[in-house]
Amino acid sequence: MHDFVKLGTVPNLDAKVYRPSGGTALLDALGDTINNICAKLAAMPEDERPSKVIFLVVTDGQENSSRTFTKEQIRSMIEHQREVYKWEFVFMGANIDSFSEGTQLGIAGANTYSYTSDSVGTKNLYRSISENMTSYRGQGSAQVDFFNQNNNNPPRTPTPSGSNQGNQGNP
Repeated sequence: MHDFVKLGTVPNLDAKVYRPSGGTALLDALGDTINNICAKLAAMPEDERPSKVIFLVVTDGQENSSRTFTKEQIRSMIEHQREVYKWEFVFMGANIDSFSEGTQLGIAGANTYSYTSDSVGTKNLYRSISENMTSYRGQGSAQVDFFNQNNNNPPRTPTPSGSNQGNQGNP
């Protein structure tokens, strides 16, 4: 984990750094990260705090091993940060029903995104993150529809297969 460091100092992700093990403690990762960011921001002078916080969740698996936090606790934490501090949460997932998983956690359906966990899908995912992050940072308001900032499309709904149509690789 790289916390509050310049992006250029973070090493590239490779087989030495990243070793998937089939365990996804997603709730614990979310809860720990939210608490950590809250503590860091609270310790900063008000005039040095960022005007916008974007909490981006990228996962290639479904929760299966958290021990500290429950889904209800995470939903409450996310709703609190969205409502009180205007944080924006985005959920991106592969191999799961991203719309269902994200909205169960309190993340707006319009800010959920499914991607294919292959080289093309992952490349499209990060291209989309880059484009949307750049656009979001230029917006005047704190909360926006991360993927459809300039239209009023309804949130994507899962198909019978569980994939999330409308936001797969090219939002």
